[in-house]
Amino acid sequence: MVLVILAKNWWSLAIRGLAAITLGLITILQPEISLSMLLQVFFVYALLDGLAGLAGALNAAAAHQRWTSLVVDGATGVVAAIVTVAWSGNSLFSLIYVIATWALITGVSEIVAAVRLRNYVS
Repeated sequence: MVLVILAKNWWSLAIRGLAAITLGLITILQPEISLSMLLQVFFVYALLDGLAGLAGALNAAAAHQRWTSLVVDGATGVVAAIVTVAWSGNSLFSLIYVIATWALITGVSEIVAAVRLRNYVS
């Protein structure tokens, strides 16, 4: 059942993966990128990642699967995007703290989801 849901929601993972690759490529290929542009790029990435995570949570909830960690993950991305815009006038250190907080919360929620999923797959 869980594998079927994952297969149906492949697009969510694909969008999140493409957004992450795009963020990484922009950062690597444009090392002289301004703080303003970096804020904009991270805003778009975090927003797309968060919305895709929330869409996955809605699909999981509709299928009566575990969705809590997906909501946390998705909401964290959306909140990070909003905070990035709200703090856009601040320094690079503000952006670093937003990204670090987002990465830590997202990482923990994805590990929790992976551990729970492992119980269904193995």
